Amino acid sequence: LHRRRHSFPTRRSSDLTLDTYRARYALHKSDLDLQAMHAAAPWFITWDDHEVQNDYAASIQGNSGRPVVDFMARRRAAYQAFYEHMPVRRANFDALIAHHGDNVRVFGSSRFGQLATLYLLDNRQFRDPQACNPNNRFGSSKLDPSTCAIWNQPQRTLLGQEQESWLSHQFETSTSQWNVIGQQTALGPRNFDTKGGTQLSNDGWDGYPQARQRLIDAMIQTKLRNPVVLGGDVHENWVGHILSDYSVPASRKVGVEFCGTAISSLAHNSQEKVTEMLRVNPHFIYANAEYRGYGIAEFTPTGLTTTLRAVEDATNPQSGIRTLAQFVVESDKPVIQKIR
Repeated sequence: LHRRRHSFPTRRSSDLTLDTYRARYALHKSDLDLQAMHAAAPWFITWDDHEVQNDYAASIQGNSGRPVVDFMARRRAAYQAFYEHMPVRRANFDALIAHHGDNVRVFGSSRFGQLATLYLLDNRQFRDPQACNPNNRFGSSKLDPSTCAIWNQPQRTLLGQEQESWLSHQFETSTSQWNVIGQQTALGPRNFDTKGGTQLSNDGWDGYPQARQRLIDAMIQTKLRNPVVLGGDVHENWVGHILSDYSVPASRKVGVEFCGTAISSLAHNSQEKVTEMLRVNPHFIYANAEYRGYGIAEFTPTGLTTTLRAVEDATNPQSGIRTLAQFVVESDKPVIQKIR
């Protein structure tokens, strides 16, 4: 959608209404390539922050534009427009549509025979606010966890208690060979300080380490077979192993994760920076910030093949595309092998 990106209503507006959200979706949906994608394949949908506002947290506004007078009114409008334009179940939005409540149901699971189950999560609607933002500002920050007293509080949640309980029950009852968790961002820690210190983002799983550990413990305790976490949000490709204890680099590998870039959005870091970050985040085996693109995950009874595809020029709709990297994971062996 980069061809029309400058036609969007400005993100600086603090009074976005249902009509302005509808206008944004109408513009998106006018893209012929997007229409072709919807026609070619079924879609499984979840969301992140930009459906409402950058880095919002549950009922707390994010950090783009001026302060919002009534954030929940804005969120209701955004959720309504999302429902109207995306392939989701009406029953999950009935309370919002009938004006009986503010929350909706986005998380859920889809089973593909005995081969795989896809669990789609929602880590925006029920989370605790980001911890220890300087000057109590809205949105996200990067900081040293040792300076934040609430960082490791066990009750802090990214998914909310109901969703956590639902997911644990899903793991307990799963008979699938592959268990694929589609969610918003990178799961494993990403320390941005490459000089010996610690600097983590408080917006993703890094800002909710006890919630992340509960998710991993649930995988272990239920003996979940072949966990695979798929993510996005960070505008870069990150590929790595899910560890039972990230504070111990040699701890058991529980599963694998593939965090994809965007098709056209710019990266947050340089390639030089992410190469340095790989050195201090050894649970990741690959990272690339240079190219935009998409990923293809192919599941078979014997293994998983993940192919990262990259466009040569994200500003050119006619750009060529190539394979950036390719990885395989054998069934019941949570070890990533780079084959290309």
